[in-house]
Amino acid sequence: KQWYQRRVRAGSSEFRQVLILSLLSGKPVTVEEIRNLEDDPGLLEHEITLLKLLNEITNGSKTKVNETGTRVVFHPGFIIGGDLEFDCGTSVPLSYFLEVLICLAPFSKKKFNITLHGITHGFGYINVDTVKQVTMSYCQKLGLHSAELEISKRGFPPLGGGTVFE
Repeated sequence: KQWYQRRVRAGSSEFRQVLILSLLSGKPVTVEEIRNLEDDPGLLEHEITLLKLLNEITNGSKTKVNETGTRVVFHPGFIIGGDLEFDCGTSVPLSYFLEVLICLAPFSKKKFNITLHGITHGFGYINVDTVKQVTMSYCQKLGLHSAELEISKRGFPPLGGGTVFE
């Protein structure tokens, strides 16, 4: 019997949301036409890093990316969480990754104890202080009292060097 598989032609605009929903529903997803009309088509560095992070916090997830990076097939595994130290690079702020982790953490088998390294502030994305003060505040109001975020070191582009614990 073949799994129901959803095809999304949204490209990269809802990439994180599609992956989150795939993990939570347990349904595979294919994301197509990722920047296929641009001069440099396909996934960007931070999107590839996100896929690697998801593989680290799950058990059994499988990702296939075509040669040009314009098509991703994602088969979700189980969200296991646990202890992890992960370098997110310096292309986007850590909040890009934190928003995904916060959505998945309540459904994890083990409590997330994740240390992320990268940049804490960057142009075009919310910074980690906003995630801590706003998003984590709402998580606690929703009953996720174990949700914590600690900023131990700040990092700015282009060098990074920031560290965040979730």
